[in-house]
Amino acid sequence: MEKTYLRFVCVEVMERMARCDALLAKLATTAAHGNRHVLDVIQGLQARLAVLEGKLIEERELLSALLSDTGNAPAQDRQALMRLLSLSYQALCQITQVLTPLEASQMVSSRTNEGDIQPEIYFFLKDALPEAIQPEDSICTVVVGSEGKTAQAQIEETLCALQLQQVQFAWLSILQQDNPLAWVSLSEPALKGLAGQAIQKADKALASVLKQITQELEKDAGRAGLETATILQHALGLRIFGPAYYFQLTAQSLLSYESIEHGGERVAKRTGGQLSPEAFAIVENALFYGLNHFNVAHNQTVILHEAGERLLKEQNAKTTMLSQSLLADLFKASEKLIQERFAFNAKHLERAIQLKERLAEGILLSSASVFPMSEVAQAFDKAAKEQRGQGESEEAAEGSFPIYPLLSMTTEYPHTPREIINAGWLHKVERGGVWAFAALQEETSQGLGGQKLSAAAPQVAYQKLAGLFSAQDHLLAKSIETAELHRVLLCTPEPARA
Repeated sequence: MEKTYLRFVCVEVMERMARCDALLAKLATTAAHGNRHVLDVIQGLQARLAVLEGKLIEERELLSALLSDTGNAPAQDRQALMRLLSLSYQALCQITQVLTPLEASQMVSSRTNEGDIQPEIYFFLKDALPEAIQPEDSICTVVVGSEGKTAQAQIEETLCALQLQQVQFAWLSILQQDNPLAWVSLSEPALKGLAGQAIQKADKALASVLKQITQELEKDAGRAGLETATILQHALGLRIFGPAYYFQLTAQSLLSYESIEHGGERVAKRTGGQLSPEAFAIVENALFYGLNHFNVAHNQTVILHEAGERLLKEQNAKTTMLSQSLLADLFKASEKLIQERFAFNAKHLERAIQLKERLAEGILLSSASVFPMSEVAQAFDKAAKEQRGQGESEEAAEGSFPIYPLLSMTTEYPHTPREIINAGWLHKVERGGVWAFAALQEETSQGLGGQKLSAAAPQVAYQKLAGLFSAQDHLLAKSIETAELHRVLLCTPEPARA
């Protein structure tokens, strides 16, 4: 696999291992005061996870060459590493299949309101998918389950066998339930509904575009399994969520690509709605065009797209992309389906980029003033000079000084959950490789809070990584919660005075 993509997958797998380590430790602590049999099972899972973590740490030199900016790993070594990451991820998915019912069990669960959606998830989905754009019959249930698509595909098959296809659920990995960056995937049922509804009610222009897409997909056997509705679904997701949707889809697809590449036909069939490598290449190319069309492209999306192009060249892939004229028509149609006021636009991206810097410093992302403090200071100095230039006495100047307009410039306004989530993704994609490299090299790195990670003890290294990701999760979730409170206070009228 191409180096940039492989680095991306490496960070994703190491993150999931770290999260699994933290969850198992939490459950072991709870189970120690309860069922001994449950504790034995959890300890067995911890032992299996430690083996997986150790195997990755053993490849420290190869991983360091991959994760560093200057190092390079030979193609043969990259293939071996890809196989190791693939097998590690599949084994991790198997661990979570056992872990899911244990975590849901009340005897080992320390959570309250079991089954209730987290408030921050509700705020995020309310911002991204307000009632005005919700598809008809859009009620669905958030299901926390095992990592990967296998369990989800099994539930879908069961519902289909019971003729209960109308039952909709949004799948969230047990390892990602507290990770705000993963919540973008919860939009999948709504996006499918929006795409299906748009196809049914398509006007002449949209119907023509969809027909052309279908015809192009049918021309190439390499596009088998990729449907027109799927293309439209991802176009709408990009319109609503911006780069965060691109990153989320890339992470899911590359992890699936690893499993399909080394797990064979059987695994490929069990990945549910996951995109095949060929289908992902087509969708990724379309979404990158959409990022530029909506003016929300970022240098990190450019880097990933160029990595995809290099991968296709390495594999001598024959996959034919959708034409640019057709993609232009597709994203123009998506602009009509999702109005500007509901879309993630260039202004949102600009705020997300600014928030990314605050996230790196551990500062709450909930709100910011419209004017930077430098502009406020300039306005203050200008007003003071004008007062002195008018020759007023000091007392008169103090009485007429325009302090309230200047203070109004410092008023803060809440950021949207989508801006906060995009800031989190941009920060992670930019710094994730550094975090993983520091974990392997026992070095203090920027963004790691001055902590040292021990490569000699794999579980310690992953526990430190888990702490870093947990801190970021908390900061993002608290930012979303605080922004919602701020928004409510701004919209609440002042009480009448007697």
